[in-house]
Amino acid sequence: MKLIYKSLILICLLVVSFFVMNRKAWAGVSYKSELVDYSESFGVKQYTYDLYVEITGTSKVNHFEGRLKLTNLDLLNFKANSNFVSSFNNNSLEYNLTSNKVYTANDGKLVYATVTVKSVNSALQCKFEYEPYTYKLVPTNTFSITKIAYKDNVQIRSVKAGEEFQYKIVVKSANNVIATDNVVVTDTIPSELRILSVSNGGSITGQKITWNLGNFSPGEKEMILTVNVKAKEDSKGLVNNIAILTVGDNKFQDEEAVDILYSHITIDKKVSRSQVTKGEEFYYTIHVKNIGTGTSNNVTIEDNLDLDLEFISSSVPNTMIGRKLLFDIGTLEPNQTKTIKINVKALETTKKETILNTAIAHEDGKDPVQDSEEVKIIEKVILPDISISKRASLSEAKLGEEFSYIITVKNNNELNLIDLIINDTLDSNLEFISSEDEVSLDGNTIKWIFDLKGNETKEFIFIVKVKDNPTTNKVFNQAIITFEDKDIPSKEIEIPIIVPEDPPVEPNEPADDPNLPDNPSTGSVLSILGISCAILLIVGIINYVRKNSKLYKI
Repeated sequence: MKLIYKSLILICLLVVSFFVMNRKAWAGVSYKSELVDYSESFGVKQYTYDLYVEITGTSKVNHFEGRLKLTNLDLLNFKANSNFVSSFNNNSLEYNLTSNKVYTANDGKLVYATVTVKSVNSALQCKFEYEPYTYKLVPTNTFSITKIAYKDNVQIRSVKAGEEFQYKIVVKSANNVIATDNVVVTDTIPSELRILSVSNGGSITGQKITWNLGNFSPGEKEMILTVNVKAKEDSKGLVNNIAILTVGDNKFQDEEAVDILYSHITIDKKVSRSQVTKGEEFYYTIHVKNIGTGTSNNVTIEDNLDLDLEFISSSVPNTMIGRKLLFDIGTLEPNQTKTIKINVKALETTKKETILNTAIAHEDGKDPVQDSEEVKIIEKVILPDISISKRASLSEAKLGEEFSYIITVKNNNELNLIDLIINDTLDSNLEFISSEDEVSLDGNTIKWIFDLKGNETKEFIFIVKVKDNPTTNKVFNQAIITFEDKDIPSKEIEIPIIVPEDPPVEPNEPADDPNLPDNPSTGSVLSILGISCAILLIVGIINYVRKNSKLYKI
């Protein structure tokens, strides 16, 4: 049994010794040769071998060096891998490689040279003798890429549609201990941009630009690449662009975002009454708005009046050419609206049943937009009929409490009405919180501007809050609707404010005077009397016992 144990231990030691002695082979790197071709010509046998490095396991290597000696072999042809620095002298091949690429087992065989040899003497042994070699992982170069958008040598974050600007791509390599692998930069320009020119010999394929920058020599190097582009006229929004730097199997990238600002105007034309009589005055309103993110330039409005309309006045200065009214709006900033009011009158002599009127808006570089309104000519005059009411969500309110007011407006006939205005001035003891509709605030006055179709009813709900320190115990509120310079008020709403009463003050009990004698309570007196009676009873019992007991003396 002991002999078996000793044998097992010996085997284990032999296995360990084998791996220790051959640690380079199993640890990851070995130098080998492989016959890839054989030929015979005029009795001369030629052999072609690939000399290669094989990486196994998890090893990572980017530096190799070693020496190979040919024994009893003549070198007929020698071809070195371009990645290696190799030399052949006196039947010895020296080779080394330092690469930015880190080689692993996934790269398979790494051929550093291909040789064709012949035997010198067939009686002698032919062989490749590998002399001591090294392999290791050494620091490689440091790379970076930066992309920035410029216009007139100033970095930008946004441009207007139709404007030109430049991308600047900076490629840097630092701490270079070796020449780099091939350096390539690619940049796919977004479709919203038109490529105008490219620097440094970049090639363009569709929207993709490629720069083959070759190898960077040891040391530090910086290259600046530029792309001149133009934002297309119909482009808009945020445009992301990524430049990618590839060096060997390493990739680096940087992204730059540019917001393309665009202008876009809309026009909305309305008429104060959808039905008018001959000779009656009414008005058109034209709202022109920029709904884009950039400035609209040189905005103009033209309005061609029907022959059966008489022009009276306009809220904005105009130029009249024949029947055409021209208005110069100038510029419109993003989300800005300008309004024009045109007062007209239907001619007494008109024979038309309807009159159509169109307004057209223009801006630089864009197609015009237009909107039209139709007015019906009637015999009978129908006057606007509007009613307004107001209510609250509660009948009384506490300090700091929020509640709602509800304003109801009703159009009581078939006339379409525009530019109705509600003004609601809050009580000074109320604070405005929010509204379900778009409003404007002027101090403590809330304002709505809206249209009402024939027989339409609308509700406007807003929330207020009672202030914590009101000056009165009631709040009053009223809404007023205005149309064609007429004011129609709602009923005034009165809401009491509940103010909590102060809690009653408890009377203070008088403090004990230490100079006065104690004034025992009834309970204390009874306790004293009880104790006294008990003492008298005990004394009586003792006397009785003494009198009735016989004492003997010895």
